Amino acid sequence: RPQFFLSGVGWFLLTVMGQMCDIKKEWGVDVPSFCFGAGVVLYVVIVTCVFLASSQAENIQRSPAMFLFIAPPSVAAVAAMNFDGTFGQTSRYLFGWCLLLLPLLLRMAHAIFDNVPSAFGINWAYVFPLAGISTASAKYADVEDTMGSSKICYALTVLSLAILGLVLYVQTRTMVQVMRGKEGFWGDPVVTANLHQF
Repeated sequence: RPQFFLSGVGWFLLTVMGQMCDIKKEWGVDVPSFCFGAGVVLYVVIVTCVFLASSQAENIQRSPAMFLFIAPPSVAAVAAMNFDGTFGQTSRYLFGWCLLLLPLLLRMAHAIFDNVPSAFGINWAYVFPLAGISTASAKYADVEDTMGSSKICYALTVLSLAILGLVLYVQTRTMVQVMRGKEGFWGDPVVTANLHQF
C-alpha cells in the first residue's frame, strides 16, 4: 500500500532531526547516517512493492497516497544536503527523481474531486509531499542562485500552496455535505481494520 511511504519518510525526518541536534557529537554514534541508510532501503522495498501491486489493483493508481512517492526522496535530498554541507550530487539526484515523479503523479490528481473520499482526510496526502519537494527546491535555489532554480522554486511553492487551498476547500465542502446529510459517512480505516481481525 502507498501509505507505507510514511514509514519511509520517517527515517529521513529522523536523519534531519538528528543532524539538527548534532546527535553524532553528543552520543558519539552516527545515528543520522544509520537512519538515512534504513530510509533508503525501506524506500526501495516500498517502491518495488507498490509498483508490483499497482499493476494488479486500479484503486491504488487513483489513490492520493501515491503522492507519497515524492515525500521520502525530497526529505532525503535535504538530509543529504546536511551531510555534504551543500546541495551536492546526492541531493541533486534525489531532487531530480522527485521532479521526474511530479508530472506523472499530477496526472492522477483529479481524484481529489471524487464525491466522497474513502476515509476522512485522505486528500491531505497531496499536501505533505508537495511541501517536501518545495522545501528541497528552496534549498536547491539557495545554493544555485540562478534564475532557473528560482523559477523551479517559485513554481513548486505556488503549486504546493494551490494544492493546499484546493484540499482545504474540498475537505471543508465534503464535511459540510456530510453534516447536512447529503453525503454518506466516511469509513474509519482503523475501526474497519480492527473489526476484520475478530
